[in-house]
Amino acid sequence: MASPSNVDSVLTTLNNLESTEFSTEDDRVRVINAAEKLVSRLEKPFEPALKHVWYYVGLQTVSAGESRLLRHLSAMNILENRGPESYEMGGFARALGEGGADWIHYLFEVNAPGFHNFPAYCADIKYQNPLHQAKGNWQHLQGSDQGLFETFGTMKALNDYKHPWTNIFPVSELVKRTQPEHAILVDVGGGRGGDLEKVAQMFPDLPKGSLVLQDLPDVVKDLSLKPSIRAMPHDMFTSQPVKGATAYFLHTVLHDWPDDKASDILRNLHSAVERGRSSVLLYETVMTSTESELIKTASDLTMMCLLGAVERTEEMWKKVVEAAGFKIKKIWSNVGSMESVIELTLS
Repeated sequence: MASPSNVDSVLTTLNNLESTEFSTEDDRVRVINAAEKLVSRLEKPFEPALKHVWYYVGLQTVSAGESRLLRHLSAMNILENRGPESYEMGGFARALGEGGADWIHYLFEVNAPGFHNFPAYCADIKYQNPLHQAKGNWQHLQGSDQGLFETFGTMKALNDYKHPWTNIFPVSELVKRTQPEHAILVDVGGGRGGDLEKVAQMFPDLPKGSLVLQDLPDVVKDLSLKPSIRAMPHDMFTSQPVKGATAYFLHTVLHDWPDDKASDILRNLHSAVERGRSSVLLYETVMTSTESELIKTASDLTMMCLLGAVERTEEMWKKVVEAAGFKIKKIWSNVGSMESVIELTLS
């Protein structure tokens, strides 16, 4: 058992930790994971129920009880108490003013209604497997044939807060081995170009148009992009027009689709990939069968409830890519990232 002196020493160490003190993002996330597991071990059985069912509900309090709500936010470490009736924003509260509020709106307007409706939807489909039904839970909730992305568009708010793929995969190797006549990177279904912008920032002297952004015409029109990025309207369910690029990149595209459709998307890249030089990079969640990670399991349940889809294990990914004539060369991962870079080459 810990003695009072040991407890004081542990508390001093914990209270002095700051996010800026860690040399790597991996170290910071490993400590957070360990701290969350520590809390779980120390909590008595009823305490998690208080936290998840009672404490968080208080966040929906209306402004009529402003001072009481501020006290509650302070107790949850969203605000910092600086004295009687005096509060200062914590890191999370500051993030809300810097674009984080968009993600909160998404959770309340999309995730929460979707999860609440899911039991009724399952009853209506007579508890069949909810994956890849012709009409999913979102359409059931809305009373419409429109899918989630048709209603809300791309999830830019979430993507802005994800771990950059450029911190996981050695992008410099792509740049080094690119021949002048070929594109360095083609971002298939790349939305408004956030992932290519990261590459352009890392390498400001890339040739004009050497990074290719592809998405549907309405998505890529009228974009203001760096000179090294050129926008190209393209439907991923048709043959890839850019041949021989060093890499083709798909960021959480395939997890929206069932296995056969995901393989079709990859198959449309097959004729463009140059054997021995080109690769396909999938930035996707890879579920594990051992140590579960909360952000991955939450994403998996969200995919099931909102899109009738699934986050895949490594074996599931192998099945999808091999059906399209590819093989997994390497999976690049980082402790701080929900997703990994799955590097593919031709079989």
